Amino acid sequence: MAVRGGEAPAQTQEAAAPATAPAPTRKVVYQTVYSPEPVELSGGRVHTVYVTQSAAPDTINFDELRGLVPLKLTLGLQGFVGSYHMYSTYNDDYYVDDYNGLTWRAGLFGVIPVNQYSIAVKVAALYEQSEAKASGSSRQYSSLKGKFKQRKVDVPVIFAFKAPRSTLMFEIGTQASFAIKDEFRTTVDGKKSKLDMMDKDFRSTMDWDILCGFSIMANRFIGFDFRFDVGISTLYDSDNSEAMKLFNVDDLSTMAFVLGASFYIF
Repeated sequence: MAVRGGEAPAQTQEAAAPATAPAPTRKVVYQTVYSPEPVELSGGRVHTVYVTQSAAPDTINFDELRGLVPLKLTLGLQGFVGSYHMYSTYNDDYYVDDYNGLTWRAGLFGVIPVNQYSIAVKVAALYEQSEAKASGSSRQYSSLKGKFKQRKVDVPVIFAFKAPRSTLMFEIGTQASFAIKDEFRTTVDGKKSKLDMMDKDFRSTMDWDILCGFSIMANRFIGFDFRFDVGISTLYDSDNSEAMKLFNVDDLSTMAFVLGASFYIF
């Protein structure tokens, strides 16, 4: 290229290369996981455990973190054993004492929560077997002995109440009992006899009790129960039979104190 004055032509400047964008910053995200074995972290060996809404092995849920004990829909097995009494409010007018003995009960039960932490309904179907005996005397007979052997199916319906952070529950409810067998054995001055109270229609098929007590869960699978029940029905009507009057049968109701254990299936 020719220029004035013979000067050397100016060299043209090459077009500047476009500026390159800086390399993007790498973002590293650390996610907490559980390691069954200790891992090295800053020179220490630690375990990391999730806190989750639902319980899983080696985790803790938010209810446990806050100390709350929720109620859950549950099915299980239950058994009781204790003392059994048959009594009359007019005992002073008769010749024998109240009947005393033992009872045991076993069967299935369920827990139905009404709310999350404090109220539930317990329903059960229990087989019951009881025995109770009494003795006395009269002007005519020097020795009177009577013994009841009973078999029933009990259907208790119980309301249970507890504090949100407690495993102790207070219980109150009612129970319907359906008689399967009721046998009454007597001994009058050495002479023995046996009477089927249901075949003779002396025994009502169904009777009612009021229940109260408390239960406590030792862990998620086992609980312990204390229960008191008192009958609100008169069990027998012997049509004023003289033999039954002698043994104070027509005015009898029941009462029981029982201890039990509950085994939760899930």
